Amino acid sequence: MNYNVQDIAKLAHINLSSERNEMLNQDFGSILDYVNTLTSLDLQSQTIPTYHTQTLRQDLALDNNPRFSQNIKQNIIQEMPLVEEGYLVVKSVLKK
Repeated sequence: MNYNVQDIAKLAHINLSSERNEMLNQDFGSILDYVNTLTSLDLQSQTIPTYHTQTLRQDLALDNNPRFSQNIKQNIIQEMPLVEEGYLVVKSVLKK
């Protein structure tokens, strides 16, 4: 890959000394070589899974507690003082 640090510095409006230019040429070349190495990696043959493999446990605490039965929504609505169209009405906490 062809590059010239002096051209890049000119585009960025940066004045470089000849020593700094040479040092940046070496650094930039090393970076580009490393990127080329990364792009040549075979990512299809991974041995480590990239997804979560643990299964979720069944929550037994909710199953054994009658307050958390299948009709939990109806139980909560029955205990609320104000309900409109299936929504719980609470006092506003935001000021206008």
